[in-house]
Amino acid sequence: MCGIVGAYSVNWENVIPLTCISAQFEQNRGGIYPQGVGLSDGRQTYTSSEPASQFYPRYFKSPQRHMSIAGLRYGTDGSRTDEGNIPPIEVDLGGLKTHICHNGQIPYASVLRDWIETKTSYKHKRTTDTETLAAFLLNKISEKGNVADGAKELVRELEDAAFSVVAIMPNENTLVAFRDRNGYRPLYVYQNDKRGLYAIASEDPALSNNPYINMDDGDIREVQPGEVIVIDTNGLKSHPSATPLIAPTPCKFERIYFARPDTDDGLVCDNRIRLGKKLHELNPVDGFYHVIPDSESGDYAAMGYAHASGMPMYKATPKERYPIRLQDGASLAQRSFMTFDDISRRSLAGSRLKLNRLVADRDVFVTDSVIRGTVIRQNLNLLHAMGAKEVHVRVTFPPTTDVCHQGIDFRGAHELVMGKIDPDILDIYKNSHEVDQINAAMQEWANVYTQGSPNVASFCYMPIDGFEEVVGKGCMRCLGKDHDGGRYDGQIKLPPFLREFSGREYIQYY
Repeated sequence: MCGIVGAYSVNWENVIPLTCISAQFEQNRGGIYPQGVGLSDGRQTYTSSEPASQFYPRYFKSPQRHMSIAGLRYGTDGSRTDEGNIPPIEVDLGGLKTHICHNGQIPYASVLRDWIETKTSYKHKRTTDTETLAAFLLNKISEKGNVADGAKELVRELEDAAFSVVAIMPNENTLVAFRDRNGYRPLYVYQNDKRGLYAIASEDPALSNNPYINMDDGDIREVQPGEVIVIDTNGLKSHPSATPLIAPTPCKFERIYFARPDTDDGLVCDNRIRLGKKLHELNPVDGFYHVIPDSESGDYAAMGYAHASGMPMYKATPKERYPIRLQDGASLAQRSFMTFDDISRRSLAGSRLKLNRLVADRDVFVTDSVIRGTVIRQNLNLLHAMGAKEVHVRVTFPPTTDVCHQGIDFRGAHELVMGKIDPDILDIYKNSHEVDQINAAMQEWANVYTQGSPNVASFCYMPIDGFEEVVGKGCMRCLGKDHDGGRYDGQIKLPPFLREFSGREYIQYY
């Protein structure tokens, strides 16, 4: 899960400031120390492990270029501490060059890497799958003879892989952007033909909030699944997918956690509020309670729950808004999901303001998700320390049972809190998706941890059907549900050319 940005001016405006500002609007998506942030103008690449808010302002005045890209890394493949993996990545295949940023994950990258090193002269220098994707792109462009057809062939051949990409082709004076056919990862484009200015970003607020972008003369739209966009001195040309999927499967964890609330013209915020209302409809609490959100991504769901229930909502545990720098450069004002280990997550989860007077004896705690269980444990401790005696937990995202292979950082099933409950209960749930037994098991787990202080009186996940009713269908493999509605077993089917090369039909992702 990364943030990517690109910009191109036909009239040779300097787009570096535009790119740098849009990148800072995507700090919710990556760039957390030490995974890094970067910028490329097609001639030179600049990368750093420092925060985006410190890195990008240095380049507002120099260099001055008419095209540029930027990336904020949240590594899910390859070493997270290797500075060579910080985007943009430069790759040269037989004199054909690209500078590339990639959001997503190629689940069969190891097989694709072997194919590239067998079929071409390229030898990898890094451990990130972005390099593998770049080398494959150059191979396809070389085969097809032009950027558009090469990118279209890549999109067609890399089945069931997650990639939203922006890349500079310096030899061709071209910027190309494209999205996988499933639409796993988001991508937006700004088009202003009158001004000759075009921009790409992972989320639309990075474009609409940018002072260098004039919304009166241009439009922002979502890049469609499988679409390839090529921008050069002739302007922008869109190439829709030649083989579109009937039902694309965008990631739904995006909607409840990663995305900014104002993304998709505010629809993300609306979804989160409606999820909170749905939680109250399915799991009401009798009596008078304070509704406490898990700030910040749980705020809007808590608003919805409070509105539907008529109970007051209080932000009793808001996050520290101002970066607290540590000696190693890390910051306590980070998103705990993006950190490396439980020790870091516990540290960050504890870096919250504790507004004791906003907590009642009895509270409803609304959170967006419970993945590893680290943050919910910290929050229960905080609520107890602030005087809560009885807590009802409500979770907008259904139980996370499986490892994601499309760019969400669940490194293994052993990390998930679902791995800590009775395997028989988990197996029943994965076949039926009925949450009652899971809820009871999680209530027991929470009370064992808290030793009854506070008493977790109920623990309720949103069921999958209720979640789909609000946010629509999409990729829910991390919830144990495959695209066809059946049980997901962690197997990834290789594309035809890799099946022929490797002699295997599937790889087991976990």
